[in-house]
Amino acid sequence: MTSQTGVFLARTAVFYHMSQFHSYCYIRSGHTRFTYRCLFIAFCASVFILSAHPTASGKAVGYVELVPPIYDSAYSYSNGLALVAREVNDTVLYGFLDRSGNEVIPIQYESAGPFSEELAPVCVAGKRGYINKSGEMVIDNVFDFALGFTEGLARVEISGKYGYIDSKGGFIIPAIYDDARAFTGGYAGVKVGGLWGVIGRDGNEIIPFLYLNVNTLNHDLVAIYSATGWNIMDMHGDTIVPFQYGFIDIFCEGLASVWVGNKQGFIDTTGNVVIPAEFDRVDRFNNGMAWVMQNRLIGFVDIAGTIALPIEYTSVSRFNEGYAFVQNANQSCLIDLTGRTITSLPRYDQVYDFHEGVAVFIKEGKRGFINTDGEEITPPVYDSADDVIEGISVIEANGKYGYISFIYYDESDVNTNYDEAVSFTMGSFFVTEGSHVLPKPPVQPVIINGRVMLPCRYLCEAILHGSVDYDEDSRMISANLSGHKVIMMIDDSNVIIDGETLTLSQAPILIDGHAMVPLRAFEKFVSSLTWIEESMQVLLVR
Repeated sequence: MTSQTGVFLARTAVFYHMSQFHSYCYIRSGHTRFTYRCLFIAFCASVFILSAHPTASGKAVGYVELVPPIYDSAYSYSNGLALVAREVNDTVLYGFLDRSGNEVIPIQYESAGPFSEELAPVCVAGKRGYINKSGEMVIDNVFDFALGFTEGLARVEISGKYGYIDSKGGFIIPAIYDDARAFTGGYAGVKVGGLWGVIGRDGNEIIPFLYLNVNTLNHDLVAIYSATGWNIMDMHGDTIVPFQYGFIDIFCEGLASVWVGNKQGFIDTTGNVVIPAEFDRVDRFNNGMAWVMQNRLIGFVDIAGTIALPIEYTSVSRFNEGYAFVQNANQSCLIDLTGRTITSLPRYDQVYDFHEGVAVFIKEGKRGFINTDGEEITPPVYDSADDVIEGISVIEANGKYGYISFIYYDESDVNTNYDEAVSFTMGSFFVTEGSHVLPKPPVQPVIINGRVMLPCRYLCEAILHGSVDYDEDSRMISANLSGHKVIMMIDDSNVIIDGETLTLSQAPILIDGHAMVPLRAFEKFVSSLTWIEESMQVLLVR
């Protein structure tokens, strides 16, 4: 189960209904991974802000395996931490990783939710409370059920009733409701006696408890469901759209899709029909475009309702970050918002939306990643792969889950061939050159006294394309790099480069019989050398 939002031809009204009105259901002990993953995807979609990841402005040029597939469950990063699960003594327990892949909050909780607004719900001894990023229980585990924070409030359950607490654990709205949804724009849907209404942050009733369902469409409007269908009300309880639709989706870029019989179209926030309900399926608007389907072929309409791209494709992705994938019998390519072809692609089973400059593709049932130039950053080797969030993606192989971290490079920084960019991360055996994975180094890169250390032969031969000799008796390293001579000694801080002696802050050492040398000693032989602190990564451009 992945978080992609591309086109699935079998999407139905039931899917829309479930995704909109039941995604709030939080995992309890024993619930399936699928249920929890659906919740987490919906949660991330609602709270993640792309600008929070500064490296996404560059081009994705490579990746490193941050964490190998070793977990029974793994979820996307949120607030800089990722929720993971592993079976321990026949019990699935949860903990959190930092952006370097370290288990900074131990795997010990019976269940847990992602971090939101600096806190995460966890279950200990059958009761839920909240921890901070240091793993401290800052809100006692006294709740039967607990969800993440939105707009400063979290939904909790006690004795079968729901209410809302603040970040200090105090009830702002008492636990008197049969069910409750997250606050959006200062309003939340709640259920009493089998019927739904809407309350404000003060707990006062905004829309009375008279309806079979409610769904917040944006900060000002709510969809109301009764036996005669769906309508739209504002937060004063005034009807904007009468009960006439089979379903009303949320507003995106000012338009919401509606069902009329078995067809779909779009209305605006005043209830006016902007795009008539004449399509078999439609998607939400994004980047000013929405895909529409007729007779199992797909095209795009703009916000004015004009067919911007012809309904002739068999597979597409949503426009995101200005790009979309389209494919028919004649072409497979990435296009921009004008319909111009950016690059042709191989035949893929599917390409999903771009997130932070990277999109998941499927080929022969396996997942890989491409960038906005259509270059394959990773080969299709994963059984599943999630969208990139905070520069990192969840990947699955052989029923286990791990993480890969993407390397971004800004073309304006160095005018160089991206294929020459080599990247690796601390504690990983994976090193990439452009979109290719290099042979594994014999020893993992390590940090000693603040210096990145690499196996000398691997650095000189596999990365810098030179040659190296090592004399065991004298423990002398001799490297030849494009005609330049480098001489070093194990445990000696001096290095001789083309006859000039320099002093290193960290001497070469032996690890498992391999000579490890400081990368900075070879800095003059590359165009640029960048250390990315938050992900413990090195980007080297020859």
